[in-house]
Amino acid sequence: MPILAHGDSPLIRGVKMFAVTISLKSHRKRPAVAGLWLTLLAVGAPACGSSPASTSAVDAGVQWSSPELVAALTEDDQYTGPVVAIDAFGEAIIAWVQRSTGGGQDVSVQRQQGSGWGAPVNVGPTGLDPMLAMSRSGTPVLTWPGIDPVQGWCVKAGIGSRVGWSVSAIDCDRTPFSYPELAVADNGAAVVAWQAQPVGVARGVRAARWTEQEGWEVPAELDRDQYNPHPAVAMAADGRAFVVWATGPPGLIPTGLRIASASSAESWSAPQPVPGAGRDVFQRVAVDSAGAPFVAWADGGENLVRAEGSGVWHTRLGASGWSAPVRHGSSPCCCLELAGGRPGEAVLSWRGGGRVQVSRVQEGGAPVVQSLEGPDNCPRLRVDGRGNAIVTWTTAETQNAFVSWAALGTPDGRWTQSRRLGGPADRISAASATLRDGRQERRCMVPFSRRSRYSTSAHEAARTRRHYPA
Repeated sequence: MPILAHGDSPLIRGVKMFAVTISLKSHRKRPAVAGLWLTLLAVGAPACGSSPASTSAVDAGVQWSSPELVAALTEDDQYTGPVVAIDAFGEAIIAWVQRSTGGGQDVSVQRQQGSGWGAPVNVGPTGLDPMLAMSRSGTPVLTWPGIDPVQGWCVKAGIGSRVGWSVSAIDCDRTPFSYPELAVADNGAAVVAWQAQPVGVARGVRAARWTEQEGWEVPAELDRDQYNPHPAVAMAADGRAFVVWATGPPGLIPTGLRIASASSAESWSAPQPVPGAGRDVFQRVAVDSAGAPFVAWADGGENLVRAEGSGVWHTRLGASGWSAPVRHGSSPCCCLELAGGRPGEAVLSWRGGGRVQVSRVQEGGAPVVQSLEGPDNCPRLRVDGRGNAIVTWTTAETQNAFVSWAALGTPDGRWTQSRRLGGPADRISAASATLRDGRQERRCMVPFSRRSRYSTSAHEAARTRRHYPA
């Protein structure tokens, strides 16, 4: 097994990462074999008191484990997208959608236990991929949209522990909920926001927070009479929650963005406009390690005819207010991702020009955009508080053969060569990843195996794909 060491390398520092892929193997002489495969990234570090030269290769010290099969799937499960997190003991937890006996689909969860894996746990029926996030103390939170035979459409949530899962309905209504988004703070607080469409009313935005002491609060309606708000959420380490959504009258494209926030002891603020956001936008929100929110957006087809307005943008809310919007690219964009890093730092990824685009920006500086391999699906991005980053995506080798990839971003702004995670003959493939920096850990340690009880834990897992209503 590969080893992991902590240190203060200027390249990739004190971090443990997991990447998980789903693949359906194609063989001519035997039935297809499908499964979830887990790959561990092990990052080596210099000896205590030393550091590699700044000219070291960006891949120096990086090791990858061989893929490990952790769950068998059937061909009916081929459209699921897995999500992964790491708990406080450095052991992985994975969630995905799996076909149920007798029909239907359920959210399945499986947890690493020492040198092996526990049995998969069915936590409830769903038709969409779940979202999974983890607090620094190791409490996992799941959310997904489901249907209750009595209450109708519901936003479900599960809170995990070492002994099982507690599942509850956050909100239920007679009409569908969609786009549930989840964020979990280091202190264990969680927030879920979603798009709701009450009977006879245009779509609106609702949100609910969770704490270990109080459980789930009564959902708050942040806005209503919006056409396609698609709320995005983020949480600061101290439990402050942020929700950003698109605004626009019923039947029309979005014409801007709004943001609302709340601390654990306060009610939600009144919605405020995000300055600079144009028409037909898709948005994300993230918080840097200092607790300052970033908002990013991609202008859609409405703005592509206006070269001065199209592309990918971000702004940051600081002590003196919103910064001037910064443009990262002008090409058509979709699948935007945003993550906060060190104070004043944000990393973005998107699919543009047939390739994965990644951009890192520090407060007051110009963004540095780089282009990676071309994707077949939406890239997924994670960044920790030290500036380490990982992005995953999938490419189509042929019509029936797909490959998952990952690349690592370093705090000094460089990216590793793309790493193949699956293939080359997987009939389907999807990937997500997670990482945790070395904060609150000893600065220098003897290298240890990935199943050491001293390894680090995960802050948040990637959602593997978004679902859009017809």
